[in-house]
Amino acid sequence: MKRKLLSLIMSVFTSVSVISARTVSASSSVPQSSEIISETSAGSNSSNSSNADGKGDIEESPSERLEISLEEGEKLAVYYSELIENKKYSEFINESGLTELSEKDLKTGMYQLEKSTGKFQEIISSSLQEFNGRKILRVFSRHEKGTLKFAYTLGDNNHPENYLIVYANPGEENGKVIPDLPTSEYSKDTEVNVGETNLTGLISEPKEGIEKKKTIVIMIQGSGPNGMDEKIGNPGNKPFKALAGELNRNGFTTLRYNKRSFQYPELMEKTTVEEEYLKDVKAAAELAEEKYPDYKTVILGHSQGGMLLPVFLEESPSLSAAICLAGSSRSLWDIIYDQNEYMLNFQIGTSKEAKEKTLKEVREQVDKLNSVTDPKEEVSFGNLDGEYVSSLNNLKAGEKFKEIKVPILVLQGDKDFQVTLKDFELLKQDLSGNDKAVFSVIEGMNHMLMPTLNKAFTSDYDDPRDISPELVKEITSFLDSLE
Repeated sequence: MKRKLLSLIMSVFTSVSVISARTVSASSSVPQSSEIISETSAGSNSSNSSNADGKGDIEESPSERLEISLEEGEKLAVYYSELIENKKYSEFINESGLTELSEKDLKTGMYQLEKSTGKFQEIISSSLQEFNGRKILRVFSRHEKGTLKFAYTLGDNNHPENYLIVYANPGEENGKVIPDLPTSEYSKDTEVNVGETNLTGLISEPKEGIEKKKTIVIMIQGSGPNGMDEKIGNPGNKPFKALAGELNRNGFTTLRYNKRSFQYPELMEKTTVEEEYLKDVKAAAELAEEKYPDYKTVILGHSQGGMLLPVFLEESPSLSAAICLAGSSRSLWDIIYDQNEYMLNFQIGTSKEAKEKTLKEVREQVDKLNSVTDPKEEVSFGNLDGEYVSSLNNLKAGEKFKEIKVPILVLQGDKDFQVTLKDFELLKQDLSGNDKAVFSVIEGMNHMLMPTLNKAFTSDYDDPRDISPELVKEITSFLDSLE
């Protein structure tokens, strides 16, 4: 039960499926969702591998093979992708030498991905990108209802040394990720690139005829691989897109962008909060200041984005105010414990003793996570590693809320089971020394900024609906007070 509960909790924060594995020479991959099939750290000692045309066996691991050309490496990656798509999992594992992921796990992972994309049709393109000294080879395959991306890191000898399989973003197979336009009928959208990986972003200004106010709001998502719209649930609710449109309607400009872990997880060299958040938030703040030098720049953070607000403010002095939506000054791990406790209450047929035992085990894991400060420390929690956990812990973001001096609005839904009123009250205490802090609880709002339907867990996000009108009212009132 413990493993199942932890898996459910991680899915609360994330929304995409990923399959990944690597050899001893490969770098880590970004933490992803509960649907990740495997994330390994041990080295590969496979005796089976492929020659340049993808066939034949030699007794070397991928990093020990003879050097081949980039063109041959690309052909090899395409060949590996075809093996996987044609369900020749054993052949792929043996010929690639990427043995950490079992045939069973690979089969299960592809089954999960294909539930959304449908059956494989054809390989449609491949491309090579060099980024910070790394060679990333992408192969795109068309399915009935979508496209998958196979991303390989090539070693010094140009052999694929790790791989990752995710849903491709719209247009990515043609070299340009396409956002969902328009933001709203009140918006004038301009596509921009954010950060060193050129993440797809949108600056949305009020449409002609709406009085423009000199404020731009940078919108930062919660944890996990989130796109600029924070798409969630079966109908594809998009709370960030809806909120940006409402802010445009009220005269405010917004900037939002895909997280790196959403658009290019293969470009994340390290599993750290700096890679997941900080570099790109800083770049977004610089972009906003460059394009709107006479505007106030406000940072809005949701969930973990809200938890990290003190760090964003610290690193970007141009930010003049903050909005915290369902944030917290507690550690992420303590919040996860509370979520597990909440979910246990809904476990039908489980004895009180079994629940207490599970909670004790989760508490031990959480205490361990809270103590991790060394990136080399071994961590056993979902697909997270010591590098990511230590990077988050060492920021001590929660302690820095007391240092915030700029105006800040803290909003919390009373129907949020992920981050609760307990966290709201703690933030009120932490910000008690800031006379520019404003607090409000929004009746009936869940974690994803929508009116609740009082359904259990994340099923509350599955019905199509708009964001809370009261949320929009509170935010626009706060922004107006800054003018």
